Amino acid sequence: MFFFTLAVALVIYSITTKSFVKRVLALALLMVAIASWALHLYYRTPPGAAIPELISILIAIPFYIETALKSLGKLGG
Repeated sequence: MFFFTLAVALVIYSITTKSFVKRVLALALLMVAIASWALHLYYRTPPGAAIPELISILIAIPFYIETALKSLGKLGG
């Protein structure tokens, strides 16, 4: 459920951001995360392999930090 929430957050970010480049980048990286999960499930990787989790978190961090800084008023925009 956590990773689904990250995906929803990226979609919301891409809808609310004014920058076209950031919007496209967020959606492209979301597709990378979805592809990593699809490959993980398709190839039935044994337990303990956390590659899709790592990819999902690394993709969401920059957008999360930017949104957090904006909400604190420490970033213009």
